[in-house]
Amino acid sequence: MDITGNLANQRSIVVSILANAPSFSIGNNQYAVVGEPFPVIKGTDFQRDPQGHVVVSPTTGLPLQNGTQVDFGRSSPEWIFTPQVTMSYKFMQLNVVGEYRTGFVSYFSSGTTYLFTGSSELSVQNGRQRFIYPNSVINTGTAAAPVYVPNTSISTNDGSWNFWVNSTQNTTNSPYITSGAYWKIREASLSFNLNQFIKNTKYIKGLRLSLTGRNLFIWVPKTNWWGDPDTSAPTGSQSSNSGTITSINSIPSQRIFGAKLDITL
Repeated sequence: MDITGNLANQRSIVVSILANAPSFSIGNNQYAVVGEPFPVIKGTDFQRDPQGHVVVSPTTGLPLQNGTQVDFGRSSPEWIFTPQVTMSYKFMQLNVVGEYRTGFVSYFSSGTTYLFTGSSELSVQNGRQRFIYPNSVINTGTAAAPVYVPNTSISTNDGSWNFWVNSTQNTTNSPYITSGAYWKIREASLSFNLNQFIKNTKYIKGLRLSLTGRNLFIWVPKTNWWGDPDTSAPTGSQSSNSGTITSINSIPSQRIFGAKLDITL
């Protein structure tokens, strides 16, 4: 058995932007920001207390939106690890190539559509009934002098359409921005050297059968409700400059299988 691998650390820094601008939008919530990796994702978030709990309205129970744009982090992987394992036994050989990416975030703008259609698992977590927003707090003080207390009694005013589609849950970016980390079985192949079975044949000198598969399995963090970070938006107005922006125009991930028969005469 042979085990090999490659480890890459991708580093970039925006040194300057024309006209000494501190940042520049390159579309689809991606920005070039002086002093930060290229590119980063910015967008809207909920109001939060110093511990990161979401602040909800004391009357509707809905999350309150922060009007200030938030920097969520880089949208290109910082670390890429690609292990490869090759095993042989008699006339068979198995080759598996994996891939691990981490250190970046992905923006699934398609998430709002999944909620709009009710096709996301997230939209049925509470049976589409009213619920207390998880880990939320209420400000019992003022805007200038906030006092945050855990929310244990104020449920959302709706658990169906009006929450998932018509509230800040839909118009805020942060619910659709998640860690882009994943483990993948990028490719696997199983080959059979069948020469020993054709020793007595007159016309065939070599025979090999190969079975292959690509994108066979993927594992993502539990916070990723949305899908494969590699499923980037296509070219056009919704295009991605980093490969980790997904829209409803994106082509779904594909699991590909193949077979090959080599005959030497």
